[in-house]
Amino acid sequence: MPRTADHRDFYDVLGVRRNADAGAIRRAFHDRARRAHPDVATDPEAEECFRELGHAYEVLSDPRARLLYDRLAYRGPGGGGFGPVHPGVGRPTKADEHISDYELLRWIFGDDAPAEPPLNTRDDPVVVGVALVALVLALVVLAALLLT
Repeated sequence: MPRTADHRDFYDVLGVRRNADAGAIRRAFHDRARRAHPDVATDPEAEECFRELGHAYEVLSDPRARLLYDRLAYRGPGGGGFGPVHPGVGRPTKADEHISDYELLRWIFGDDAPAEPPLNTRDDPVVVGVALVALVLALVVLAALLLT
């Protein structure tokens, strides 16, 4: 589905609350899909509605995809990429607020994720080099001021 201004929230598409469990999402999808199936429904827009239901269920039924949707507003391939298009998406929920952005990336991408930056900057050779240069310059300026 291309990203459009009228892109609906997947929770609204399925008619469930944001804190719905997997069973509630599955039941809502099956109930709505049964009524919107193009072979059953007489509405000319039933096929598009059925596709929208399928895409919403595909994202919300997969724990990783749902976490991405809830935290990063990622709607999956063909869903328009990243970015909130409706309120409530893109903010951590109570279930995942304990996960840092770094932990989220490691969980999504596994061992191929970039290494976590060092917490102790004294171990970073670039920081140590810059600090030494700054110290030498400060000593030269201080000695010049004292000798004048």
